[in-house]
Amino acid sequence: MVPTPDLSKGGLFNRLVSGPGASRDELHRLASRVGIERDSKPIPIAARTRIDLVVVGAVAVDASGRRIGRGGGADDLTFAMAASNRSVGKDTLVCCTVHDCQVFEHLPPDLFGAHDLPVDLVATPTRVIRVRSRLDKPCRILWGLLSRERFAQVGVLREMQFKEGRAGVDVRLKEDLQEEVVADEDRAGGSRANKTEAVRATRRGRKGDGINKVMPNGKEEEAEPKRQAEEDAATAEKGHSTKKQQGSKTQPPRKNVSKDAGGGPEEAEEPSRRILTIFLGRIPRSCRARELKDELQSRGVSPGSRGLSLVWKGGKGVAFLNVDETASKLSHDEIVSRMRGIQLREQPLNVQGHEQGGGGGKRNSKSREAENQKLVSGIVDDMLRVAVSRASSDF
Repeated sequence: MVPTPDLSKGGLFNRLVSGPGASRDELHRLASRVGIERDSKPIPIAARTRIDLVVVGAVAVDASGRRIGRGGGADDLTFAMAASNRSVGKDTLVCCTVHDCQVFEHLPPDLFGAHDLPVDLVATPTRVIRVRSRLDKPCRILWGLLSRERFAQVGVLREMQFKEGRAGVDVRLKEDLQEEVVADEDRAGGSRANKTEAVRATRRGRKGDGINKVMPNGKEEEAEPKRQAEEDAATAEKGHSTKKQQGSKTQPPRKNVSKDAGGGPEEAEEPSRRILTIFLGRIPRSCRARELKDELQSRGVSPGSRGLSLVWKGGKGVAFLNVDETASKLSHDEIVSRMRGIQLREQPLNVQGHEQGGGGGKRNSKSREAENQKLVSGIVDDMLRVAVSRASSDF
């Protein structure tokens, strides 16, 4: 049995059967790449054929069984898929054949993770090394370590993901988990900002004259008219008007409630929020959200701080930075200016500013339409670039 030569076509293992009385040369040809592609027959994945011995290649191994492959992770992923299909297990013997110069006494353990496949036996031209304490082998597919690009390259993974998802296994890919982490961080940052504002509003309510009531959401609510009338009467008895008391305070007047000459409550109009969205395109799909955040912070822009939130869509090569100009210390134009020439892994990013909502601006409809067309044009260009790169990788 050999791994399916082209995993993108589906299947996991192929079977090689030599004819009766085959010579040594014929066996060598059958075991070659050409022989495997021409003479092997695929084994249905539902067959769950049990495998007792696995032979893998290696660039370097040590006496403890740690193995370094060619770097693509093909053997690690193939064994994990076989383990998920119950074709191999922890008792399956894994061996490799190497030259003596490829054997080391000790390889750094921190180079290896739960997805790496160790070996139980090492065969060289001069000796055989049997590992005394076998290391743990992958017992299933670790979906959270698989990228969308790798997932698309191996056709059989889609079928296995469907089956394991129905069995209740968490089958989210690496980019899915990263996007959820960024969304959780943004929600947590917004929650902290709301709590801070509520505390400040509560303190303002305690220091004030008691006319307003501070609600749990941090907003002030008008007190009952009866209570206002009682406090106005008490103020009049002392010979001071409400306006004079407010003028003597060092704190700024309340935004929600003001008093006219007659002493009646009057609500002041709250300033409208101005939320702008900055679009970032042409992000390399292998980049992580942390890399973009670090690059922005190096330019004095901190996503997650008050008034700034990042929406990460790295799997699609784009991201969005929402800017609330009523809360952020930096304006939209200042942030766009700081982001000029931004790069990730030597790839220049496409940065476009765009208004998302709010009524603070007084731009005419033509300028807004021009901004919309400019943003849509940038998004379409990036989507076409991603589609072309995916299509070219298939060939």
